[in-house]
Amino acid sequence: MIGYWMDDIKELEVFKDHEWYKTGDLAIMDNKGYIKIIGHINDIIIKSGVQIYPQEVEDVIDSNPYVLKAYVCGVPDDRCGQEVCAWIQLKDPNKNPTEDEMAMCKVPRYILLVEEFPITRTGMSVNCVPLTQPHIESEWIAFKKQFRDSNEYYERSADEEVKRRQVFEDNYRRIVRHNEETDNGLHTYRLGVNQFSDWTDREYQQWLNRPKPKANQTLYVNTEHHFSKPPVPLPNSVDWRDKHVVTPVKNQANCGGCWVFSTVASLEGQLALKTGKLLSLSEQNILDCDSEYGCESGGFVEHAFDTIAREGGIESESQYPFRNDDDKRCTFKKSKSVASIGKYSTITPGSESSLEHAVATVGPIAVYIDSDAPGFMSYSSGLYSSAKCKTDYNDLLHSVAVVGYGTAGGHDYWLIKNSWDTTWGERGYMRLARNKGNMCGVATFGAWPTEVSAT
Repeated sequence: MIGYWMDDIKELEVFKDHEWYKTGDLAIMDNKGYIKIIGHINDIIIKSGVQIYPQEVEDVIDSNPYVLKAYVCGVPDDRCGQEVCAWIQLKDPNKNPTEDEMAMCKVPRYILLVEEFPITRTGMSVNCVPLTQPHIESEWIAFKKQFRDSNEYYERSADEEVKRRQVFEDNYRRIVRHNEETDNGLHTYRLGVNQFSDWTDREYQQWLNRPKPKANQTLYVNTEHHFSKPPVPLPNSVDWRDKHVVTPVKNQANCGGCWVFSTVASLEGQLALKTGKLLSLSEQNILDCDSEYGCESGGFVEHAFDTIAREGGIESESQYPFRNDDDKRCTFKKSKSVASIGKYSTITPGSESSLEHAVATVGPIAVYIDSDAPGFMSYSSGLYSSAKCKTDYNDLLHSVAVVGYGTAGGHDYWLIKNSWDTTWGERGYMRLARNKGNMCGVATFGAWPTEVSAT
């Protein structure tokens, strides 16, 4: 049995007498040469890398002992502009049709050219995903319900929802296509719908924008460089969450304050190790009291540590809650401070072994990374890696905390705590490729506070 998208078979001699099909129909030919329409493109839905065929396909397969493979080839989605070839393995997965069996199917020999399409595994190989509008619309409605408070979010403009709906569709198609490639072994991570799924790439990049460092900037505190080579053997894996020194994942919302959240995560870890008590500290405290940087401008981990040292401490999050604004109402009171620092240390720039030593022996480390590479915005699970990730300090527009490392499936990874809520990644975390050329610049800069005291 061979299956075709019917708009792709007009030139085939065997179908010349059959003009009753319509574009988008899926047809099969059995071992007696009979053609039967068994479905339509709109009946085939792809979700989470699983292809669901019309039930009638299975009925035909079960009744035909000569059927070994079924092919579906064509261009079902003109948005993609790429050829698609999907296939399902039938009956005997270790056996190809013999010449006699192919002859019994009365298929012209040149039809065998379908095997030159990118068939990569049992199941299907799809370069462009045929998604129906009803399916995408249901995903759009679910997205709005979870992330945009239904229609209220788009009431600012009559055209806004139309625009966002199209952006969402483009992103959703990219997500599904990437996950199908992951199923075919092309990637080690999956994408998913999250709070950024109706953002354009440009909007996401603008939100990430971190200012360029000023030349010859003077900071209040001095830094100390860490060892690049560990003096003792390090554990194969570390997860500081298990030691109860990592607070729950936070949400910076639309504030460009990642530099503060990573700084605070590192200080929370040091304070917990010092006192034995895990306490959530105030990001807003730093955002308000740093005179140069904030939500809108972005900022630097170096300045966040500097602000804490200069002000004489930091308050708890419960005392000084996050407002997600740039009002700069610095209401910090030293009498309410719960922690202070003297200095901060940094790893050897660009050294993953130095970062590993720091994570293993010190605790959570604040780092910069390139989060502008393809897939980062929609990362859902797995081990993230991208050949397009940058490593230069000035290209690293995001800051996170490294709270551990390990190995999975033979691949080393860093355990990253982000500040984009638990709806992003693996409940707010990412596993980033480790020992792979300083992936995304994770080891370009890393810092943690020293001389930490509870106050």
